[in-house]
Amino acid sequence: MIKLVALDLDGTLLSSFGVLSKEAADTLRKLRRKGITVAISSGRPLYSVAHIIPKDCYDYASCLNGQEIYIKKEDRHLYQPVLNEEEKTYLASYLKKYRMLMHCSIKDQGYYLADERHASFVHLYDDLNALRHKLAHQPNYDQDVSYDCAMIKDQEIAKLCFCGFPWTLKKFISKIDASRFSCFFVNNSWLEIGHLGVSKGSAIKKIMAMDHLRPEECAAFGDGENDLSMFEACGTRVAMANAMRSLKKQATSIARPNTEDGCAKWLQKHLLAK
Repeated sequence: MIKLVALDLDGTLLSSFGVLSKEAADTLRKLRRKGITVAISSGRPLYSVAHIIPKDCYDYASCLNGQEIYIKKEDRHLYQPVLNEEEKTYLASYLKKYRMLMHCSIKDQGYYLADERHASFVHLYDDLNALRHKLAHQPNYDQDVSYDCAMIKDQEIAKLCFCGFPWTLKKFISKIDASRFSCFFVNNSWLEIGHLGVSKGSAIKKIMAMDHLRPEECAAFGDGENDLSMFEACGTRVAMANAMRSLKKQATSIARPNTEDGCAKWLQKHLLAK
């Protein structure tokens, strides 16, 4: 019997527009009324999760790939280590070598950073991204880019995200010492790097321990490599039809794509229809 569901947001529970549908919200409420614990597990910071997910739809929020755990019933926060100054400086230094953008959250605000020598790439990437959204009939939001990479100094930052062309990110990650960081591809053009040992899986294990749950009593849902550690922690592992291939290989079940509210439909069929 499943007693806890751990749900990724972007590409999983949310639509392609980054919205929680009414069907999905009602499904989460029904799960909770049935006594099933709902844990949101996202790479997003807590302020972003709280803006999208109504408070009556979840019990826990694991944010920034597990760096922060919010226990709603106690209004309490648990934190895992953030990147230190040396780690931030080391990672940001690669912006000089590779044409890519770096994203980070500082004090409830998101920032895109790049090296000024790659300004032409920034404009090209923005134009291509806008075209991609137009062809997919999705809204596109202009992002201001700063060339002041020193702004991350002395700031508490849980993870640094790098976006760019897939081949560039693969070259970049091949230079990173994986024994020093937790590294995940959310999709082919978005790479997230955090403090070693901090992951969605480590956060879900803490939640499972607090609620005295066994792996076979927990189900994880996701679409990206940052969800692999959740899959390792949970007995039921549901990958979206739109998930990365590496995640599908580890799945015990495949849900319909997030564009069809596949996560909500899987929950309705397997947990609420009984």
